[in-house]
Amino acid sequence: MLSILRYTLWLCIFLPCGLFSQNSAPYTVLFSTLELETAYPFHEQRALVVMGDRYRYLTDKGSLLPFQFRRTSEHPGFFENGRALVYTPSGKYGYIDPEGLLVIDTVYTDARPFSDSLAVVRRNGFWGYINIEGKEVLSFTNKYDILTPFKNGVAVVYNTGSTLSDDMKFGVINKKGAIVVPLEFDRIAEFNEGYAIAGRERNGGVGIIDKTGKFIVPPQYEVLSDVREGMCAFQTEKSNQWGFINLEGKEIVPAIYEYAGDFHEGLAYVVNQEHKTGFINKKGDLVIGFRFKDAGDFSEGVAAAAVDTIKNNKRATLYGYINKQGHWVIEPSFESAMPCTDGKMLVSYWFNNKLKQVYIQKK
Repeated sequence: MLSILRYTLWLCIFLPCGLFSQNSAPYTVLFSTLELETAYPFHEQRALVVMGDRYRYLTDKGSLLPFQFRRTSEHPGFFENGRALVYTPSGKYGYIDPEGLLVIDTVYTDARPFSDSLAVVRRNGFWGYINIEGKEVLSFTNKYDILTPFKNGVAVVYNTGSTLSDDMKFGVINKKGAIVVPLEFDRIAEFNEGYAIAGRERNGGVGIIDKTGKFIVPPQYEVLSDVREGMCAFQTEKSNQWGFINLEGKEIVPAIYEYAGDFHEGLAYVVNQEHKTGFINKKGDLVIGFRFKDAGDFSEGVAAAAVDTIKNNKRATLYGYINKQGHWVIEPSFESAMPCTDGKMLVSYWFNNKLKQVYIQKK
């Protein structure tokens, strides 16, 4: 993936006190007194952070939730539907609320984040879904091998048969537990916007199905991305290049790009043959030219983007943030940057040979 998506971020070498104290800077540094060893983007006004050997949750006001536990190889979950997945040293899972209180006890041997107000859990023979109050509402013990999160009111389920790779059969259930798409598909991705990428035949093509299992776009593609904003990126088998189709299967953007992201806020980034990145609209028009070394999805009106430059007599790729007109709202000063979430952006820098991560927001 693009370097924007890496959590190990660092800023080009500035004198931090000078960089962050400038009143003329178009951004404000948040929570600068906190020593964050590692930090993650905000979700639902809460961010997962590492301080020392402890996982903590940071609020959008800069306070720390009371819940904390020792750092291990598996990090806890982000907040979704007002719940965050946490676990004990013995490997039991539960959930906390936005105030940091344990509201669903750590009794599960396996668990997943909430989605569509339900979460997949397993304990003492129970294999199914709980609601945000912790009530077990759908049991599928000994019925399906794998359950996936609910999205748009449906969830993909599948059996693995005798071998994981050869005998998978995929289907779809609704929130009443009823099968709405029989387990007759070779593959079904998670639903997004009410549609999913699916294929019936092993080693065959994929298309787009609705929540009844009907193909609205025939399974004639080698690779399709998720449906986003009514558009879907496709890759050709012969040239390996990318274009876009709509939900009627009409080719809106021909497969002329080396890579393409999904549409977010009406724009999608695309990469040309010179490995430069620009942005197109849903008509396929290039609205922000190919002038970036790298770029990410638009979120809350801005996107992280990078250009090649010279810093301290050395070649460097520096990141900043652009608006939908392609203008810099934060000049490229960072070696990498995370997307804007809950009005905040996560950046990092080296200071005294130590990695520093900070949250910033536009003034």
